[in-house]
Amino acid sequence: MQLKKTNGKKNKLNKRFYFRLIIFSILILIIIILAVFFISKLIILDKVEIYTEAILGKTPGFDLNGTALTFGRVVPENAGSRSIDIKNEFDKRILVSIVSEGDISNFLIVSENDFILMPGENKTVGFSVLFPANAEMRKYTGRIKFILKNA
Repeated sequence: MQLKKTNGKKNKLNKRFYFRLIIFSILILIIIILAVFFISKLIILDKVEIYTEAILGKTPGFDLNGTALTFGRVVPENAGSRSIDIKNEFDKRILVSIVSEGDISNFLIVSENDFILMPGENKTVGFSVLFPANAEMRKYTGRIKFILKNA
């Protein structure tokens, strides 16, 4: 009966190969876990859009619309203000981001943006519109988007 000698180099190469394979697998697993974590933070839970408008005029006027964010008629270099109450009705913390669009967005000021609400928490966000003296006298419109994400 003959016994074959095993080559020490082959054993070392096999051990290195398996060690590298294990390290590579662990790194891939860590990357997958981090990707799932960050993607879950980016998931939008809800998005609400509200129409908004203001009229730039020579005399002030009111518009108390309950379904839109309207400022009525605003005099140049004066502000019109409104507020919206936001409540977190989810059972987890949420990040609230506010984005404005349209020609009114250049003149719109938001009191607070990109904030976290705890479950059941309320927050009042103020909106103001301020037109400079040289702005064109006309109606300015747009939309305000409330984007709710996992916090």
